[in-house]
Amino acid sequence: NLTVGLNYMVADATGSCTLFLPSGSAGDVVIVKAPGGVNATNFVRITSSSPVTIDGEQQADIESPNGAVSLIYSDTGATNWVIY
Repeated sequence: NLTVGLNYMVADATGSCTLFLPSGSAGDVVIVKAPGGVNATNFVRITSSSPVTIDGEQQADIESPNGAVSLIYSDTGATNWVIY
């Protein structure tokens, strides 16, 4: 489970994994930094619980080695977590 603030993996990925967003409050920021070894078939999936979404979707994948994504909780209706 992810927490508000910086979340990172310290070892290279050896298989796909799923990370779960916390329940958020307006202005909460979650940053996810992926390790090396990540690619299109060995990805890091970030997911939320329904009906909360990430830019209108239930999940977002990091497919680039050492890639990162930042999300902010906006609580603006249909989309709650927004990638920025």
